[in-house]
Amino acid sequence: MADKLDVFLSICSDALRSEEEVKNRLSGGAEKYMAAIGLLVGFHLVEHQELTFSGGAVHIACTVAAALGWLLLFAALALVLWGMRVREYPTYPESSEMKRMVASATDDAAKLLAANVYLDLRDGILAVNEKRASIIRCAGMFLLAGFLMSIVGQLGLGIKS
Repeated sequence: MADKLDVFLSICSDALRSEEEVKNRLSGGAEKYMAAIGLLVGFHLVEHQELTFSGGAVHIACTVAAALGWLLLFAALALVLWGMRVREYPTYPESSEMKRMVASATDDAAKLLAANVYLDLRDGILAVNEKRASIIRCAGMFLLAGFLMSIVGQLGLGIKS
């Protein structure tokens, strides 16, 4: 039985490590999205066309598209920042709980308690990671839509000028 418990404990430890790696990848992805949004906003500031809601229907439509693109880019930025905000990650139990493992009657019981600690941590981190991934996925959609809308609007305003 000890061999099964050793394997189980090892797998639980690997699962926790895997969730930690996902957490780091999500943070790296969010940072890349922020850089892309900053770059797009910077380009639009340099190539900024005057946004006026008067004139022909095409000019007004291009102005609305450009303004909507800007709003979507800033919404994407807000979502990325929201996704990066770590609300609370689970941590190891208090020391008194950890001392129970040492005081357990058998080695098998201690291994099971340790495996449960790993599994509880992994499940908590998994829940946070899934929520962060969902928010960042939405931010990516807003980023793409904002990019396309602002490009269409800016190009339309540039052509009409």
